[in-house]
Amino acid sequence: MSATPTARVSSLAVYPVKGCAGLPLGTAEFTSAGITHDRSFMVVDDSGDFRSQRRDPHMARIVPDLTPDGSRLVLSTEGFSPVKVDVDPEGPRLDVTVHNNPSWAWTRATRSPGGSPSCSAAPAAWSGSPTTTGA
Repeated sequence: MSATPTARVSSLAVYPVKGCAGLPLGTAEFTSAGITHDRSFMVVDDSGDFRSQRRDPHMARIVPDLTPDGSRLVLSTEGFSPVKVDVDPEGPRLDVTVHNNPSWAWTRATRSPGGSPSCSAAPAAWSGSPTTTGA
C-alpha cells in the first residue's frame, strides 16, 4: 500500500502591486480570484502602458504596504520618500495595455495629499484588475 503524497507550504508571499516586492504571509485569505490583495494593483504610465520588471527591473525594490482593509497603499524604496495612495474601489475605468494587449482596469488609487512624488517609479495611475476582488 502506498502512502498518500502530502505537501507542506514552507513560506507564502503576497504581491499587492504586480512587479513590486512581495510581502511574507503567516496566513492567507482566499477569494475567487486567489489570495486577497495579491496583484490587486499594477503600475501604468501616462499612456496607460503597464510597467513591469521586464522594462523597469528596479520595481523589485519597491516595497508595498497595504492596510488590512485595503484603503491605503504605501510604496517605499531605499533613498526615496514613501509614496502614499488612497484606494478608491469605485474609481473610473482606465484603458491600459498589458504586454502589448489592449485591456482595461479600474483606476483604484491616486496619490494622496502630502504623498511624495519623489519615488522614481511613481506611477501615473494605480489600477486594479477587473478580475480582482477585495482592495
